Amino acid sequence: MLRLGDDWTFEVDPKRSAVSLSPKGLWSLKLVCKPHEVRSLGLSEELAPRLTIEGLPFEGQDWRDFVGLEVYQDGAWRGDGDPEASVHVVQGGDLYEAQVRVVGHEGTLLNVEIDGTCDIFFDDAHDTDVPLRLAAAVPFEGVKFRFRGEGAASLDPAGRAREILSTSLAVGAFADPDITQLRPGVFSALFRPSLEYRQEVVAPALSAELGVLHRSATQLLEALVTQGWLELEEQGVEPLVGDFVALMEQGGRGAARAGRVVEWLIERDEVADVHCTDEDLGAVLDKWW
Repeated sequence: MLRLGDDWTFEVDPKRSAVSLSPKGLWSLKLVCKPHEVRSLGLSEELAPRLTIEGLPFEGQDWRDFVGLEVYQDGAWRGDGDPEASVHVVQGGDLYEAQVRVVGHEGTLLNVEIDGTCDIFFDDAHDTDVPLRLAAAVPFEGVKFRFRGEGAASLDPAGRAREILSTSLAVGAFADPDITQLRPGVFSALFRPSLEYRQEVVAPALSAELGVLHRSATQLLEALVTQGWLELEEQGVEPLVGDFVALMEQGGRGAARAGRVVEWLIERDEVADVHCTDEDLGAVLDKWW
């Protein structure tokens, strides 16, 4: 139930509301209420408030670690490096000075509570600084993201998706992914929550030849990082290795091959930036591979 002010209450629509989680450890809440008639100044109007919060930090690995989570909001969340929150009744308004709590779960429903203040802009009694109170069971839909799967990864996109998920979350806390190919080399993955912790999938051992290639690729990528030519996010080079080997095994020489490598690196989620020319990288690749 969502309460706005002293007299408005709205039932939450569980079919249109959800908590979602990203593989980078950020979670979001989308809350949609069922239409309900309210009266003001002798007139009636049907309203269906919406509340959204995006970009909240999640430090757990299992989705059940949501339980006990508490976030305190100082002022308004408006993005720009912070979470972003809004309440929409007749128009968009801020949510501020809020306390967000997850107090339990029933199956895959998370019991979410919020106390805060919001702007509604409806009438004198429901304008700015309106008290907001939420207590609702909200479905946790899981982890959904897009990713690139080229070379060897295109043959096993589910394995690539698990690899991405494992950088910050426990694969065993989720069901096998639903994979959809959006276009050649680009996939989407949805990991729905599992009610039982599953043994994580162990990747098969590499052949002797492929093991040598993987070690060589790891050393090369780490050297590029040390040189300052390759800037990564926090995952390290390991998620890049398999696809990098497949890309290098396609052959080629010089700046043309380096250009393909740079383009591939820039499109990877694990890569923050590339700081080298195709010519410089091509000279290194020709000596190394």
